[in-house]
Amino acid sequence: MTLDNIVYIVLTSVSLVMLFILNLGEVAFIRMPDDTLEEDAEKGHYQAKKLKYYTENYRTFEIHKQMISVLILSLMMILFYLLLTNIVIHMWLVIVFMVVFYIVYVILFNHLPKRLGIRFYHRLAYGSYVPYIIVFRLFYPITYIIYTVSKWIASLLQLNPELTDRDMTEEQIRSIVTESSQSGVLDEEESEMIHNVFDFDDTEVYEVMTHRVDIEGLEVSMSPEDI
Repeated sequence: MTLDNIVYIVLTSVSLVMLFILNLGEVAFIRMPDDTLEEDAEKGHYQAKKLKYYTENYRTFEIHKQMISVLILSLMMILFYLLLTNIVIHMWLVIVFMVVFYIVYVILFNHLPKRLGIRFYHRLAYGSYVPYIIVFRLFYPITYIIYTVSKWIASLLQLNPELTDRDMTEEQIRSIVTESSQSGVLDEEESEMIHNVFDFDDTEVYEVMTHRVDIEGLEVSMSPEDI
């Protein structure tokens, strides 16, 4: 095995680990109850204080986390492609291995860490904080430049760059709720309840009323014997 292939394997493995940490930490952080964080922070728990800041500024962190994940995933796929082209002769085999590799990534390094974060969030939130922040800060300069340039372009196009990260439309919130439900962050009942809140404003009274022909009523003047 050549030195290039060893480097590709090592960097691809590191990329997988970083993606696992990001997906695990993200879900574990947002699953932590606010009162638990508040209580631990008051006791002087260092990581609880940091996580409290994270949850209070979740939207900003989430934007950068998504960009970091895309950067790492893109880098990983490129590295794996270069590795395969050095080992596999036929291009169709390269494509097959790329597809299989991506499926393995989705199952083991995307869905699995999120499931673990949901089930063991209390232990994993504090345990994954330090490696999560290391990965985050490693790529933050790049994502900061991308984020700043995108806001500058938005201002040139007069797309309201002054909107805060918390300004979201109903469609965006619905989309986040749906994605959270699919990834297991929200239960199906919780997701349905949130969607129903938005639907309630658009519901007409007649839609929830029972037609009088379907109602079985009693006359006020009726005696108990008549009933």
